[in-house]
Amino acid sequence: MGRRRVSVHLSNWGSHATPGRHGPVRKLSIMALPRAWERGEGSVPLLTPDAADVVDARHGRLDPAAYRVRFYRLVAFRVRKKGLGLAPGTLLTASGEPVVDGDTLLCACGAEKARGRRCHRVLAADLLAVAGWSVDLDGVRVNPDEAKARIRSEASVEPDVLEADDGPDLEVGRGDRVDDGPFVPWIVEELDESDPPEG
Repeated sequence: MGRRRVSVHLSNWGSHATPGRHGPVRKLSIMALPRAWERGEGSVPLLTPDAADVVDARHGRLDPAAYRVRFYRLVAFRVRKKGLGLAPGTLLTASGEPVVDGDTLLCACGAEKARGRRCHRVLAADLLAVAGWSVDLDGVRVNPDEAKARIRSEASVEPDVLEADDGPDLEVGRGDRVDDGPFVPWIVEELDESDPPEG
């Protein structure tokens, strides 16, 4: 029998009254632009999208495929260049505390956006499942193998999906910059090497 995987829940703030949608521990924001009541007990910077991307997607200036690519790209940058961790025990809140078994990561997007993969929490859920977490997304367990296939498909979209000015100096994450070279996200490069713990 393998060791038990660490569990994390991802959902939206409005689902708090629905059984099984939130975990028993902390409510943590993964929102770029949270309102006062959406800040919870902290935030998780690694999984917070760029605020400009959120605004552009909301106003139709960034299509869903490009939004997904940009989110994967931002997470890849934060992991590879900033040294932030995605696996259990390494994923941290803004105050430096680890995300723990039973925490809930929350955004404001409704179920329709999540079903259409127009919400970054579904992307974050897949990344976490591949990184070794046991993930409940809106009350449904995420299969790591299916998550890996979705990431591979969405993150390997050709770079021309992005606007022409999204070159090597693309600004991401409040002043961070992605370095030169063709866009192949870290998560795609290392998926074959990842082997989440059994459980």
